[in-house]
Amino acid sequence: EIRPCDWSSDVCSSDLGSIDRILLENDPLSGLGYSGECYLVGNDSLMRSTSRFHQPSILRTMVRTPAVRAAFTSGQGSSIIPDYRNVMVLSSYNRVQTPGLDWVILAEIDLKETMQPVWQLRNSIIILSVLISLVMFILAFISARWITRPMRSLKEAASRIGEGHLEARVSMDGNDEISQLAESFNAMAIKLDTQQVELAKERTRQYELTLDGQETERKRLSRELHDGLGQTLIALKLKLEQVDPKNTCDAFATIKSVKGTLDDIVDDIRRISNDLMPGSLEAFGL
Repeated sequence: EIRPCDWSSDVCSSDLGSIDRILLENDPLSGLGYSGECYLVGNDSLMRSTSRFHQPSILRTMVRTPAVRAAFTSGQGSSIIPDYRNVMVLSSYNRVQTPGLDWVILAEIDLKETMQPVWQLRNSIIILSVLISLVMFILAFISARWITRPMRSLKEAASRIGEGHLEARVSMDGNDEISQLAESFNAMAIKLDTQQVELAKERTRQYELTLDGQETERKRLSRELHDGLGQTLIALKLKLEQVDPKNTCDAFATIKSVKGTLDDIVDDIRRISNDLMPGSLEAFGL
């Protein structure tokens, strides 16, 4: 409804109640939120409608914002600018296409409120990403522990075998590669255990053979010393007892015979010593 009035220098004015009902909507669900407003500005940069924030505002509130200048210059558009309150807003503007009115209409909402849903969405995405990452980490950790459990069992069994516990075995169910590896490991452990037992038996047998050989060698050496050197020494003693000091010729002949016998005894002792010498000394030239 348009009718003339005398309070403005413009050619015509509007019913303020009707304009406010159209431009000044306080319902946050209408699209203007809690900080949005629509208002009219004349070519003198004075507001021509009721402000949501400044009362009274008609022909009193000066609006010299970039959006007003752009609307009078180039027509419609939108941008992020500081409004007449010096608050950053998202502004959409256009020139009023009504004969006789040189006005512009602007719809603005605080940038903070405009970006609040974006920030909330960003925060929700971050929180959800953190939760998903945490769940994925827990699942990956549990899966890794479950997958590496057979390998840890194999490692522990290998360490026990390395320490000499050849009875260590790996118990594992399934037909996968790790189970086959466990079977091969158990077969190897059984083979090592069997070889260890056989080696122990062989060492015992070699020890017994060594003892038998030593005993045989002792008997042979004892027999040689008794039957060889012992008898020879007794013969020397008898010869020396038969020496007559008064008969010089016979004494010299007996002593000469004794010297020959002593040489034989020395050769026997050297032979026995060589027989008792370890073969390794001869191999190294010692």
